[in-house]
Formats: sequence, C-alpha cells, structure tokens
Amino acid sequence: MGYGIDLLENVRVLEQELTREGLDRPLEHIHFRFADNDFRYWITPPDLHVFADTGCDGIHYGFLTDFGRITDLTEAPIVCVSPTDDPPLRIIARSLEDFFRLVVTIGSAGELGNLVSVRTPRQWERYWADLARERHDEETDPEHRTFFQHRRTVLHRLRTALGLEPIPDVMRYLSDLESERQAAGCIPTIDGLGVVPIEGKDERPAFDYVFPFAGSSRDHAPLDDIRAYLAAAPPAHRCAFVRDAIFWWVVDETSELWPLLQNVHVQR
Repeated sequence: MGYGIDLLENVRVLEQELTREGLDRPLEHIHFRFADNDFRYWITPPDLHVFADTGCDGIHYGFLTDFGRITDLTEAPIVCVSPTDDPPLRIIARSLEDFFRLVVTIGSAGELGNLVSVRTPRQWERYWADLARERHDEETDPEHRTFFQHRRTVLHRLRTALGLEPIPDVMRYLSDLESERQAAGCIPTIDGLGVVPIEGKDERPAFDYVFPFAGSSRDHAPLDDIRAYLAAAPPAHRCAFVRDAIFWWVVDETSELWPLLQNVHVQR
C-alpha cells in the first residue's frame, strides 16, 4: 500500500535499506507500521484513507479527504485516530511530509499519537515531561539502550535520506493548524474534525447546521427521516451529519445506518 505517493514509497525503500543493513523491522523502532483501509475502528472517519498504525492502543493515521473534496492525497491533512483517548480524533498535520517531520521531532509515531488529547498548557507541560523521562530511561536502562540506539539511527536516516527536518514549535504548529481549519468556515461536528463547506454547492450557511436527531437512540434511529434528511440537506450538512451520526449512535457495519452513511461524498 502506498497510494502512489512518492514520500510513502521512499519511506518503504528506506525501510528495506535499513533491513538489508541488519536492522530488524526498523520502522517499528519509531512505532510506525504501514497499514491500509482495512485497519479501521468504528470511530475511523469514512473519508479517512488509512496509511499507518503504531502497533499500540489502536492508534492509526490517515489522509482526510473531506468526503471527496480533496482528490489529491498529497494535499490532504493527516488525522490521528486514538481510540483510547478523549477526544479520540485530531487533525495532526497539514500534509504527509509534515506528519513525518513531526515523527522526527517527537521521536515516534506512537508518542505523536498521544498528542490527540493534549490541548491546554498544563497538558503540554506534562506531555513533554513524560517524553523527557521516557527518553532518559531509554538512554540509561540497559534493556532499552539498544532499542533507543536503533531508533536514533532510523530518525537520523529519515532526516538525512529524505530531508525531513524537525518542526521547531509543535504546540504552535498544532494551534495554527486548528485556527486554519476554523478560518476556512468549518462546520463544527461532535468528533472535533468538522466539515469544510463545499464552495458553490451549499445553499445554506454553515452556522445553520445542527445534528437533527440528537433525541434518538441508535436502536430507534428514524431511518425514513434520515433518508429524507440526506436527500434534502446541502452537501456539507450531509457530510457533517455523517460525522455526528457515527459518534452519536456508535455506528458500525452491524447497524442499519451503516449503508446510509457510507455513501455520502462530495466531488468538486
């Protein structure tokens, strides 16, 4: 799986080179494993194209297409899905290149995933303190030292072979990323991702959207009313509804709602 994206293929080539040089499963030292769209949890957005997981706690990453609004995955933002966190979803990078730059900065895709729920200054202080302690343990504990040295080798090669430089201020980067999403007129949704209005196709402004079935439970979701809503709602409102419905009703493949929600997309 590479989605035909040069950077992903280059990372795979680097993995092969490091393996030939004697490093066993090199990318696992930065908690990165190639994955495909079959790696999904019920909270994985339907418009997310999964490309990697960390091998821990179900954390995985994918390209967000905004329901087909973005057709070139090299321009798609990267979302982290961390099922054990609250909230469990966050746009973590502007692009795939920035994702790998963040991995180089933090040291691993797994620890990058822990940023999903880090929002306040105190949470940031705790995050960096925990990360510093883990690094100290890896460097000083004989049981971890070899793993740390191998990780350092992988990170060095990502920087030198692929030109992936660290991001200087991660907190500012993520804050700017969220501000940019909001400035684009994003419709807020329960999962925190929101939906960017589809230019020229929406007849009603974003602020008119509200989740219309908040009083219904999954077992008593009004299917006929939902079909009618999806048929009449503007495109971006339909997309926002899908995000909210998946979270509100915990919709998975066993639900009658599933086929109604999986076919919503918008092409520019």
